[in-house]
Amino acid sequence: MGEWVTFKNAGFAQASINEDNLKEYKNEIIERLNKKLDCKRYIERLLKDKNNDVFDKSLTAIDVFLEFREKHENENIDLLVGKDGNVPMLEYDPYSECLVLKYVYSKAQKSHMTALSNILCSDIKSRERIVSNGEKILKDTLNAPKCAQPIPFLNDAKLTFTRLYPYLQGKNNPKGFLFTFSNGNGQYLLDFVSFLGAKYNKKVACLSSGETFSRISLTLGKDESAMSYLEMGKNADILCLYNLEALPTNKNFIESVFIPFLSMRKSQGKITFGCINDSLATFVGGLSPLPSTRKQITTSLNSLMDEHKTKEDQLYF
Repeated sequence: MGEWVTFKNAGFAQASINEDNLKEYKNEIIERLNKKLDCKRYIERLLKDKNNDVFDKSLTAIDVFLEFREKHENENIDLLVGKDGNVPMLEYDPYSECLVLKYVYSKAQKSHMTALSNILCSDIKSRERIVSNGEKILKDTLNAPKCAQPIPFLNDAKLTFTRLYPYLQGKNNPKGFLFTFSNGNGQYLLDFVSFLGAKYNKKVACLSSGETFSRISLTLGKDESAMSYLEMGKNADILCLYNLEALPTNKNFIESVFIPFLSMRKSQGKITFGCINDSLATFVGGLSPLPSTRKQITTSLNSLMDEHKTKEDQLYF
């Protein structure tokens, strides 16, 4: 049996194989590189003017580098996100005198991470879920012209993008949409809005009436966490109001918290989107028996959002 040889690469445990197996392993790597000429040329550039044994000491790293590219051979690596968005690259390490792995974000993963960081708060679902949903909707929307059968939800998504885009480009005093008769899809359109805003480096707040607003109403404003979310909602560049039908109907809350909250958004010229499962008139009618209060609520909502009836009954996700 041949002598055992040990070699290592940054980020990996040491691997020990005997000389015969090392030769077989090396030949396998060379054979795979001959099938991936772009990878072969990349490695040759890194090894230029290096000692001949550097390649042998770098086999583990080269294997991982190659395996990733073989796995995604028919994909655009720049579009990969999630676990596969961490792309293995190679660089020469003068201390260990071999090629070592370094991981870089794909372009799509960089965008993904930027979007996550720009969502200030969400009490409805995880930031990751919002961004992932938004990415899928954007991808589907861009591919929609290729679909033989138009999808009503994606038409709503296109209209939403058209409404939001001028604001993303710096135009002031816009109005968002209040998605009515949304039957669950309104939340996904709000995910899309949140993702787009965050992707374009706008600060986004996602608030659910059944969470933050309910906690404020129940504790008379003494819930510090809920009040912190409310403050972020006031000041965020983009606010998405989920599940508005769960809004507390307490008169003091409506008049002292909710209406002033909307007025603050309006005075700051910040865009707001929301969703309900009914018409605006029916929604407002359920919040208060007082005509004067209903009028105030309607005026406040209309100052921020145009009513948009969604066209898809079937849940998109």
